[in-house]
Amino acid sequence: MAQNLKQNPSINKVHANKFRLDLPKISIISHIFDIYNLGFLNLTIKGTVAAGLRIEAQDVPGPAHKPFKLTGAGYTLEEIPVTFKIDGDFINYFLLWNWLNKIYDIKTGEGPVLDNDENPYEDFQILGLDNYNKPIVKFKYSGGFITSLSNIEVSYENSDNLEAQATFAYDDFSIELVT
Repeated sequence: MAQNLKQNPSINKVHANKFRLDLPKISIISHIFDIYNLGFLNLTIKGTVAAGLRIEAQDVPGPAHKPFKLTGAGYTLEEIPVTFKIDGDFINYFLLWNWLNKIYDIKTGEGPVLDNDENPYEDFQILGLDNYNKPIVKFKYSGGFITSLSNIEVSYENSDNLEAQATFAYDDFSIELVT
């Protein structure tokens, strides 16, 4: 049977600077999105884009007391740490900080701080883009929430763009190729 494989010439490469994290309007801080007329948040990122996945193996007694491995004993999904460029108005950092602070109020030490039907969990995706900035792959995360936000380091000797790191936990992960 002949396979219809996509040609992969040397000019068709995936570049490390072509990834974007897309977050919808985060429900527990939607009022802040509304203040800035934002329906979503896009972060230009570097770092981890695909979740590490580990399937647990379990030793099962075998003949002559020699154990053998059995798969399907469970799995572990790693958190996603991403480094992002802070925008010129600090809005992206401000939104992420507020999301984290709404989940666990750093002033009172209470968490999660939720009102009525608010939900700290949001589905998000990381898109891999081609040379024309069109999506070619989607790393989809469901039930996600922010778990940490890094320091912001500055230096009068360095004129690079400001960056910060955010880490996200989630319930499930899938990959989708965009055709």
